[in-house]
Amino acid sequence: MIAIARVCFCLLLLACADTARPLCDGSDDIRLALFDGGGGPLPESYAFIHPSDHARLLINGQCQFHVEGDHLDGIRTGKLSTSEAEQLAHDVMWDELATWSYDWHQDQSCPDAGYATIAGAQGFGSCSCGCDANAPSGLDGALLKAYEWAARLASEGQALAGPVSALALDSTEQSKVLTEVKGASLSFEDWPLDREMSAIDGLIHSRSEEALLNGNATYALFSAMADYTKLREMRNAHDPNASDRRAGIPVKEGSSTYDVFIRDELPDAVAQSWATRRSTLPKP
Repeated sequence: MIAIARVCFCLLLLACADTARPLCDGSDDIRLALFDGGGGPLPESYAFIHPSDHARLLINGQCQFHVEGDHLDGIRTGKLSTSEAEQLAHDVMWDELATWSYDWHQDQSCPDAGYATIAGAQGFGSCSCGCDANAPSGLDGALLKAYEWAARLASEGQALAGPVSALALDSTEQSKVLTEVKGASLSFEDWPLDREMSAIDGLIHSRSEEALLNGNATYALFSAMADYTKLREMRNAHDPNASDRRAGIPVKEGSSTYDVFIRDELPDAVAQSWATRRSTLPKP
């Protein structure tokens, strides 16, 4: 009986341990994550743009944040002040979050609905098509506040520098139909690099490629400053009002046209920490 009591006491300590640690505890671990995914129908580029779900907001123990928008926004980064960290922790119910373990699969979904998840260093809560009555009290409000913080920090953060990956989907036939059959007037960006697109491993993919659709494709990584600077300049110059923000940047090289998507790469340490935390959370 004494042994059982000791086990229960230890489990209670583990459950409560993170409530005693602040959001920004000085570690490099991802302490708070807001991410979503699913819903449909999804574009062919979705698995490329969001390789580990759509990580709307990641905050590590150093108070460093990364906010992921769509592929035209890229990632914004910065550091929370002490007062911001305290207010954010209050808004997302940090102490309560450490005790939650609510999987969106337990939630009553609706057709083609995705899911939204908020995860602390320990607990997590996830809802689909809104939170049901049996979800933890306050989860819906915590998610709402987290999205508000993600939007705020996206506007305050700085554009992430460093490597990018790129995906080009061939649109030559679609462009011909639009121009020759429907009489549309299309405008294209010029490919900004000296290397031809066809000579870059992992850049061009077919829209029906199975590996692309299931997220197992290999993409082109650009780690040279000259390359990723030019690619970001092309992305920044593209008018997002000219097309659906989920559509790629229309690029022409020779007689071929492509829809190009550019993805900012998280710093290695952040990416590894996020991958570690994501691996402990429910899968779609």
